[in-house]
Amino acid sequence: MKIKDKRSKQAVEIRRQAEEIAREKADLLSENLDALSPEETRQTLHELRVHQIELEIQNEELRIAQAELNAVLARYFDLYNLAPVGYCTVSEVGLILEANLTAAILLGMARDTLAKQPITRFILKEDQDIYYLYRKQLFETGEPQVCELRMVKQDGTSFWTHLKATVVLDADGAPVCRIVLSDITERQRLEAEILNIMEYTDNIVETVREPLLVLNSDLKILTASRSFYDTFKITSEETIGNLIYNLGNRQWDIPKLRVLLETILPQKTTFDDYEVEHDFTTIGRRIMLLNARQIQRELGKERIIILAIEDITERRKIEDGLEKTRKKLKIVKKSAEILEFTESVINTVREPLLVLDSDLKVLSANRSFHDYFKVTPDETTGKLIYDLGNRQWDIPRLRMLLEEILLKDGRFDDYEIEHDFPNIGRRIILLNVRRIHQKEIDSQKILLAIEDITERRKIESGLKKAHEELKELASELKRTTQVKSEFLANMSHELRTPLNAILGFSEVLEDELYGDLNDRQKTYAHHIYNAGKHLLSLINDILDLSKVEAGKMEFEASWFPIRAILASSIVMLREKAMKHGIVLCVEIESDADIHVEADERKIKQILFNLLSNAVKFTPYGGRVTVRAYMAAFENGSEQQRMLEVCVEDTGIGIKEEDLPRLFGEFTQLHQRVLTKEHEGTGLGLALTKRLVEFHHGVMRVESEYGTGSRFYFTLPVLYGKKDKIEE
Repeated sequence: MKIKDKRSKQAVEIRRQAEEIAREKADLLSENLDALSPEETRQTLHELRVHQIELEIQNEELRIAQAELNAVLARYFDLYNLAPVGYCTVSEVGLILEANLTAAILLGMARDTLAKQPITRFILKEDQDIYYLYRKQLFETGEPQVCELRMVKQDGTSFWTHLKATVVLDADGAPVCRIVLSDITERQRLEAEILNIMEYTDNIVETVREPLLVLNSDLKILTASRSFYDTFKITSEETIGNLIYNLGNRQWDIPKLRVLLETILPQKTTFDDYEVEHDFTTIGRRIMLLNARQIQRELGKERIIILAIEDITERRKIEDGLEKTRKKLKIVKKSAEILEFTESVINTVREPLLVLDSDLKVLSANRSFHDYFKVTPDETTGKLIYDLGNRQWDIPRLRMLLEEILLKDGRFDDYEIEHDFPNIGRRIILLNVRRIHQKEIDSQKILLAIEDITERRKIESGLKKAHEELKELASELKRTTQVKSEFLANMSHELRTPLNAILGFSEVLEDELYGDLNDRQKTYAHHIYNAGKHLLSLINDILDLSKVEAGKMEFEASWFPIRAILASSIVMLREKAMKHGIVLCVEIESDADIHVEADERKIKQILFNLLSNAVKFTPYGGRVTVRAYMAAFENGSEQQRMLEVCVEDTGIGIKEEDLPRLFGEFTQLHQRVLTKEHEGTGLGLALTKRLVEFHHGVMRVESEYGTGSRFYFTLPVLYGKKDKIEE
């Protein structure tokens, strides 16, 4: 409004001045016009028109400039009035000349009513001196001044303000003060609250009994509690501002403390119950628990560390003492439980038991003792062991055990005593004794276990006698078996000589070497030859079996390829198999294609017996297969690799109930199906099994009746030579 009034007055004054100038020029113009020629008049009019146009153009430019100025003024007005801080202009005498809307709101008055109001009206009485000093410095120095004081709104509400003022000259050249007002009430409240918290924290630090340290990011001490000074016998002058490791002549230079502050805390801002044990020069060895906190301040630019220290040295001593006491109580409790359990066991076992003290007086006895020796608890407990049963326990050998032997060894088992007890007769008893030392209560006890072996000794005596008789019978049986074997061996030798003659002459007759024979004679000669051959086979088997039983079988070791001996065994039976349409096969796995060290003749005999049986009991068109491979067998806790040979046929098989009798001497399972051509001695499998066992091998059989059989025998790999044989 003031600006518009001023402009209106200026326009009126300009109008007045222009009219005066126009009147003066009009008089001159009328005089000059009379003197001008028509041409000069036209020229003058032209210039006037041009000048008028120029004025109109200038007037338009002025109008545009005025519009732009008005827009700037409006924008300035908005910025000025709506600024987030208050602006006001104060005269040299302290009257408010002008204020923006924000200042009016801060002071709680309408903006147009603030003019001519003394600014001191809005300053709290207690802070008037602050303002006067502030104003004096402002006008004296002419430099910007800043202060903080409390102002009062129109309704009496006070608030904190931050004043920033400068001195300028107004349009009339008079000095005025331009003031910027900022409401800092909330900031002052927060600062006061922070001061209260800091004071409260300082009081806590000074009050708590735990030593506390506050460190900066360089691990220098900012503050410490009184408890820290008292506990570690150090002053604040020796503490504040010093590196923590340098405290007390570097006695705080502790490796574990360095680990906590330099390694753990940078990674983990909180750490509790960090134990440090250290020898301090002033206070001795201490065990401390450290709780550490790392706090960031001022947007992470500053880091402080709070370190709380608890001296647990005495507590640890108490805990150790409590732990020892707890262990002792646990031992006592366990001892009581064990004692109760022991008493239950003592009263449960069937053996008589006694518990004696160090003076050999009976502390307790179990029920078996009372029942067996016909005594009551009243006659037993508290009595000297030798006085029991009217001194029937006063036995010299018992005294020797308890008073001499036990003192040396502390234990003794199977101590035999034979004694006549009036109540139960003569008894042989075994005593097991233990001396038990109870360290916790410094006491000794003797545990005495009693076993009556009277009946057992009688049985043992009878068994000993029976054993001696059996031993004599076994020796006699061994002698008889040996005599039998020797007799059979001698008889076999005696029978071979005439039998060889019979075989030789019958073969000569059958081959008609000394003349022709008719059919009947040929048949008789053939029967004589077959019967002799059968008898010779029987005699040979009996001779070999008797040698094994008599222990006269000799082991003629040699190295030979397993492939060759399998092939030769097949060749021996190939003609017989072909006559019956039986296919013979050999299968040898690569790892079993080796040399073996064995008795070659006996291995051939084993294979011949097994293959002969397989061919004998396999029907026309059947198949007999020999396989050799390496197999693993359990040998105690270890596995042993052995060479295993399997002879498999597709013959008539063996019934399951006949398998246990298969390897018996003079046993033939298929007597009903055998013809004279297939009859055997009944010794083949028994002898074969003995020959396998003679080589430390094992023989077994698997069979399905009506389908076929598989006979296995093994040779330990220790007889094997791993040379690969080239065919």
